[in-house]
Amino acid sequence: MITILLAGHYCPEDTGIPKACPAGTWSEVIGLPSKEQCKSCPLGFYCQEASTSPRGCPKGTRGPQLRLTDSSFCTDCVLPKTSSLGSIECNMCIMKHYKVAIDAASFHCK
Repeated sequence: MITILLAGHYCPEDTGIPKACPAGTWSEVIGLPSKEQCKSCPLGFYCQEASTSPRGCPKGTRGPQLRLTDSSFCTDCVLPKTSSLGSIECNMCIMKHYKVAIDAASFHCK
């Protein structure tokens, strides 16, 4: 049997069958031997199953916890605060700048 190894996966030595790094973790490395070697998703980012790199929480949200599994777990900023892509906290808009709606729930400074 030929095993194809991929980034975002690990391959337990006793099985030879690749498995996806769990949601909340990621890996750019090919050929990990265990899921413990998948890296925790950092603050300000989320990682879905089999991620090869973390994705930043969208503008207007923040990621205050490690190992977020989806963008839906990024927390909305509350007016008059906002954030940039991959933020861990929301900040006040700079004076003389105004807020523009991205959607019904989040805003950004312009």
